[in-house]
Amino acid sequence: SDPAIPETRKTYARSNGLRSAIDMPITKDGHVVGVFCVRSCTRKVEWSRDEIMFVAALAKMAALVFERTERQKAEISLSGAAERLKTQQTILDSIVRHEAFRYGTIAQSIAIINEHAITYPFIDRSNVFCCADDRQSLVPFDLQDRHHGQNHHRGPIPVTYFDPGGDIDAVTEPLVSSDHQTDPNIPEARRAYSATLGLRAAIDMPIVLDRHVIGLFAVRTYDRPRDWTQDELLFVRSLANLASLAFERNKRETAEILVGKAAERMQLQQ
Repeated sequence: SDPAIPETRKTYARSNGLRSAIDMPITKDGHVVGVFCVRSCTRKVEWSRDEIMFVAALAKMAALVFERTERQKAEISLSGAAERLKTQQTILDSIVRHEAFRYGTIAQSIAIINEHAITYPFIDRSNVFCCADDRQSLVPFDLQDRHHGQNHHRGPIPVTYFDPGGDIDAVTEPLVSSDHQTDPNIPEARRAYSATLGLRAAIDMPIVLDRHVIGLFAVRTYDRPRDWTQDELLFVRSLANLASLAFERNKRETAEILVGKAAERMQLQQ
C-alpha cells in the first residue's frame, strides 16, 4: 500500500507474498556496491529504529565481507604475478647465459630463445618470423611447438595478416589477441589459418633492428583463450629484444667476415 513504491515492485512483492521491507545500501569506499534486503511476509511491520540500526549493522558486515574477499583476490593476484615474474626472469637469465645464444650461429641463437619461450606455462608455440626480401611476406625462421615439436606447419604468411596495408614497418606495437576465433580485429584469412592449427590467444611482437621491423616474435596458445597480462607482454617484448640482439650480432659478424675477406684480397693484389 506504500505510495512511494513503484507499481512494478508492488507486483513483484505481491507475487512473492512480501509485505514490509528494509533495503539498506552496502557501501565501500564511498560507493554503493550492493543492497542488504530484509522482508516480512504476510504481515505489515512498522520497523523500529533499533531494527533499522540492526539492518544497517548487517549491511556494514556485508561490506566488510566484500572488502575481505577483494583483498584476498588481490593477494592471490599479487602472488600469481610474483610467480609469473620469477618464472619469466629465470627463462630470460637462462637464455642470456646459454653458450649457443651468445656464441652460436643465428639459427642456434633463435632456436634457444624459442625453446626457452615454450617452457613458460602459458606459451604453447613460439615462432620468429623474418621479412622476406620483398617485405610482403613473413617466413618462419625457427618455430618451437610444445605439442608438435619443431617447425610444425611452417610456411610463409602474408604481411597483410598483421597490417591491412601490407606495410610491416607499420607494426610498431605488439598485436595482442585473447582469442583469434572471436577477436573482430583479426582478418578472416588469418582467423581461418589459426582455426586450422587450433591456435587461440596470440602476441605478435615486432623485432626491430636499425629502426626497421625485420620480423615478428610470435607466441600462441592452443585450445584456450587467454587475457595476456602486462608482465607477459613485457616478457615477450624482452624475448623479441633478445632476438634483435642475435640478428644484430649476426649482422656484425657477417660484416667482419666480409671486411676480412676484402682485406685478404687487397693484400694478395699488392
